[in-house]
Amino acid sequence: MALPELKVMGDPNNHDPQTLSILTGKADFYEDALPGRKLWGAGKHSTIMHGNILEIDTSEAMALPGVKAIITNEDAPNLFSSSVLFWGQPIAAIAADDWYTAQRAINLIKVTYEELPGVFDPDDSRVNTVLSGKRADTNLQEYTFDRGDITVGMAESPVQIELNTGWTSTHCHAPVEQYGATAYWIDDQVYVHQASQNLHGNKNAVVNYLEMPANKVHVYARYCGGGHGARLSNWESGVAAMLSKKAGGAPVCFKMSKKHSMTFKIRQYDHRAEFKLGAKEDGTIMALDAQYHSNGGSAGVNTTLRDTWNIPHVKWVGYRYYLNVPDRGAWR
Repeated sequence: MALPELKVMGDPNNHDPQTLSILTGKADFYEDALPGRKLWGAGKHSTIMHGNILEIDTSEAMALPGVKAIITNEDAPNLFSSSVLFWGQPIAAIAADDWYTAQRAINLIKVTYEELPGVFDPDDSRVNTVLSGKRADTNLQEYTFDRGDITVGMAESPVQIELNTGWTSTHCHAPVEQYGATAYWIDDQVYVHQASQNLHGNKNAVVNYLEMPANKVHVYARYCGGGHGARLSNWESGVAAMLSKKAGGAPVCFKMSKKHSMTFKIRQYDHRAEFKLGAKEDGTIMALDAQYHSNGGSAGVNTTLRDTWNIPHVKWVGYRYYLNVPDRGAWR
């Protein structure tokens, strides 16, 4: 008996050409650009959780054979800060003949810090007067939303459920490809290759990082290793472009190690919730009294119950914590 003709699965006309290129090894990622013709860049990361950089001595690193360029806050204040807000924060970058030489040179950079007290635990931050430095005067931002009357809603609800969850764990987005970018200059124009889910946003960021006219910045993102929402980072493009500029326009592939990509880059935010639901006996939800807590700085707080359910009486409070940890982001 003959099998029916396939309309979707198995139809070569429905194949994703990008997937086919990746599976057959024909896809060219940012590391593949300009093979054999580029320098390799690596980053220096802070060894304190919170403080200020008083001095960076790059002389010994620059003297290592094969090192071509080093950038710090003094060269690129739009890319590196003299204030350290979390352990592992990038504070300098090196371009060298190969990535391993760049790694060795990184260890030769001497950094003098003014170390400040930090705050890591979100619950502790509510009573601790230590500031993380991510906001001028607080570690906590509060959002409120009210609808109806929560007291009336609970009084009309013979069925009530309370649940307090502990803090969830944080985890890396685990992109297939390490964070990085390849950049080079031709005259006064820069060309950047980066794995990105946000091509236009990436270009705008490089324009701002380098303070250049937009028509002189060219960004390419033909392929993108699995990112799960993490492939929005554009900082690596700016670093690669600045390293290349300091190296006389030579192509530079700057990338973070797998350890750094997994440890310091955007991670899923950890959160906890306290809520009380009130309902009628037929299951109609009448009231929601909820508090959501989100740790990590950039991530928002969960608004699913507030925004998607038609509950007449709602008292909703969201707390966002700004601590000395890498910024968090939503995992998809």
